[in-house]
Amino acid sequence: MTEHDARPLEERVFDEISEQLEALDPGLAPAVAEGSSTPSESELDSRRLRLQADLATVKAHWRTADGVRGDGAGITSCRVCGQDQPCDTVKVLASDYNVR
Repeated sequence: MTEHDARPLEERVFDEISEQLEALDPGLAPAVAEGSSTPSESELDSRRLRLQADLATVKAHWRTADGVRGDGAGITSCRVCGQDQPCDTVKVLASDYNVR
């Protein structure tokens, strides 16, 4: 049985993207599956840019008119798109990064 992570979806997506971005730190050798080729620097740069953009998107859609989500009390709609939180943008990113 998998333990349920009770943190807000935005926080879990943010953490997953942050971890993937940290794993691409230029000072670290990228993890490569056996039998796969090492990604080029341009491929790594492209991946970093995508992760940074997605991280910025999560940050923007995490905010409400009243600030960052807290314990769930007094949640208002997303400041960017006006939807209830978590908004569809965050849900799509959660799916993209396999965050449940």
